[in-house]
Amino acid sequence: MAFATKRGSRGYALEGVDGRSVAARRFRELYTGIEADLGGDLTEGQKAMLARACTLCIWCEEQETAMAKGGAFNPETYSTVSNTLRRLLSDLGVTASDETGPMPKPPTKMRPLLGGPEIPVPADRGRPPAWPKWIKDNHRKEDQ
Repeated sequence: MAFATKRGSRGYALEGVDGRSVAARRFRELYTGIEADLGGDLTEGQKAMLARACTLCIWCEEQETAMAKGGAFNPETYSTVSNTLRRLLSDLGVTASDETGPMPKPPTKMRPLLGGPEIPVPADRGRPPAWPKWIKDNHRKEDQ
């Protein structure tokens, strides 16, 4: 597998791998996408790290596909590889946020579907409910 870099040379090659395979196309897609996210013109070290990250990403995708089909799945190995991938991407400067910015704050008021006055949204929306008073009162001191 090989792909062209901005300098026009072969940036990455695996002997005997058909660059038309699904994995090779996915590798190029990931590499060029992340390279663009990073602003292009990467150093050789960044290119090496990015190639490793793309390889691990494809491995994770293959494991997810196998699991979805009912195949064997090793959560420990998957977790280790996922964390290694996260660290590589973090070291490269890739963030999980997108170009749209942070998520908007939840609304403080809601409008019913059929019109009518706005309804206030409780401030604790989405938080777990507080323990009822009787549980707090009956909680043993030695359990705290």
